[in-house]
This record gives sequence, C-alpha cells and structure tokens, in this order.
Amino acid sequence: MKLNIFVVLGCFLATMTFISCSGEDGAVGPTGGTGAPGNNGDNGIDCWDLNADGVNDDAEDINGDGEFNGLDCVGKDGAAGQDGNANVIRGTLPLEDPDINNNIFSFMLYGEDLALGITQQEVDNYVFLFYIKDRLGIIHQSGSRIPYNGADRYTRTAINSVEGNGKGNGSCLFYNLSDDSPYFDWDANDALDSFIVVALEVTSDNKGNQIDLITSLKAAGVDTSDYHKVTQYFGLE
Repeated sequence: MKLNIFVVLGCFLATMTFISCSGEDGAVGPTGGTGAPGNNGDNGIDCWDLNADGVNDDAEDINGDGEFNGLDCVGKDGAAGQDGNANVIRGTLPLEDPDINNNIFSFMLYGEDLALGITQQEVDNYVFLFYIKDRLGIIHQSGSRIPYNGADRYTRTAINSVEGNGKGNGSCLFYNLSDDSPYFDWDANDALDSFIVVALEVTSDNKGNQIDLITSLKAAGVDTSDYHKVTQYFGLE
C-alpha cells in the first residue's frame, strides 16, 4: 500500500515538473526597418529602335513625320495592304538565248510580258526590284555578279520614265565583269532561266509624303539583294 502511494506521488511530481518547464510563447518582436532601395533596372528598348542602339536614326522614322514614337513601330509583315502583303506583285519572264538580242533584252512592266496586272499609267505607283534566275536555279539581283559558263557577267536594268508611249518599257543589258564590256557571245551553256520582277506599291505617311520603301526594308533588316529574304518578308514564299 505504501509502495503504491509513493508511485502515484512520483508520477504526480514528474507531471508537475514537465508542466512547469514549458513556458508560454514569447511576444512578437517589433517589425524591422525598411531596407535600402535596390539598383534601378536597365532601360527598355523603344519599339522603333530597330538596331537597339538608343539613337533615333533617320531610317527608324518609318512614317516620316519627324517624330520617333509608337507610330514608327511597324510589324515584320509591313503596312497593311492587299492580301496582307503591302500590295507586292511578282512577275516572271522566261529568258532564253533567242530572247536576248546581242547583249540586251527588252520588256514592259505593263501588259502581258510580266503579267504584273498594272497599267502603263500605274507604273509610277510602284518601286521595282529586278532579279535574274540562272540555269542552276540560283537567283541574283540585277546589277550584281552572275557567274555562268566559267565567266563572270553582270546586268544593268533601266526603265523608261519619260511620259509617252515608251514609259514603263525596260531593258536589261549584260556586261563582262572583268572589263565592263558588253557580253555578246551567247551559246547553249549560257542559257538563263528567267527574269523576275518584284513590284512594291508606294505608300504615304500620315502627312501625304511618300515612304522610301527601300530604306524601310533595310531598316527592317531585309537585304533587297537577297530575293528569298524579300519574298519571305512579304509572304510570297
């Protein structure tokens, strides 16, 4: 009986000791002071800053109003136009040796030659890019080097802009690259595939000034000497 009393007493003392050792939670301390401000982030790039150099370049004033703002932020697909391609038309003229008279062949930008679908009166409404496709399927810009038959040639393309019946008539002349002399010696190995014209309709800014399309293309990173880049940019491929 005494043993049971001592056991109960011992358990009671142990329980009281455990309870007395578990103190209450302390009060929450005061909020610390505000930390020092962090460093400012880098400035963003304006949407019209095509080369991201922070300088307002003339070519970045896309709408030509003398201001650099959101109105100059042009998407990759260019200004809205027919079929979403800024009214860009492509025409192809088959080109073979018999079509070349000495070192020149002639064409018309209107009518059935290139089937551009524009009239003689509408020629002034377009900017034209000219290309030559060789027999290997490689496309070169007119005026640039065109290697074939083991030699280097190049072309010059001219358009008659004088009012009258001859307006819009064009000529493509072939020259030797080595000495700038006319190239006359056509044979079967010189066979070319076709002459290609890309016509870009001229547009105006909100002040009625015509936009320089070639400068705008260069500002957008489009190399006009590269036929495939031009046609990809306008969704023609």
